Amino acid sequence: MPHVDRFLCASRTIDLDLAALWRGLRDGELYMASSHCADELCWATIEARQRASSPTRTAMDVLERVLGGEAQKVLAHELGRAGGTIATYCSQALRAVSYEHNSARAPILLVMAAMAARGARVPAAKLERTLDDGCWLVSVAMPGSQLARRLSPGEWEVARAAIEGKSHAEIAVARGTSLRTIANQLASVFDKTGLYGCSTLRAKVASAEAVR
Repeated sequence: MPHVDRFLCASRTIDLDLAALWRGLRDGELYMASSHCADELCWATIEARQRASSPTRTAMDVLERVLGGEAQKVLAHELGRAGGTIATYCSQALRAVSYEHNSARAPILLVMAAMAARGARVPAAKLERTLDDGCWLVSVAMPGSQLARRLSPGEWEVARAAIEGKSHAEIAVARGTSLRTIANQLASVFDKTGLYGCSTLRAKVASAEAVR
């Protein structure tokens, strides 16, 4: 990882500065190659990758705001752009920084990094180890424990899958139920939390966990 000290907290522990991680992704020094969630942790592999070209700063700013929970329609109106243009900005930026090209399914650790760059308090990520291929394995605690207390067990399982970035169809298959049931359970989650979509839900839990 280039200039690895920039990604470590001043304490010189294995804690990672997620805002600095976002800057490395934004500036083309780093790339999120994979991620998965298991055993109350979310993992990601980060590799050094110097890009020949980068998305525009506008595209990265839009992605940062969308990952932070802002609605694409609202951004389109504010910026005087078509909704399709905002979606294109997000797709271009995601292709540059991550293996996942859909902002609704972006790795939760990427969401946390974007929010940290915007000044939100988020849980610390950990630099676990360097892998044989030169990638860095990082982890962060699965967010949402506060939310879980406000939901039924079934609602929390569905909400957690959505936080991980899984689609309605994937959640339905994993739970052996219908898309309508998943939609109804998520609607109940949004009603109980006062939120209005999975992107906002993910952004909310990503920042709230650090403030107990």
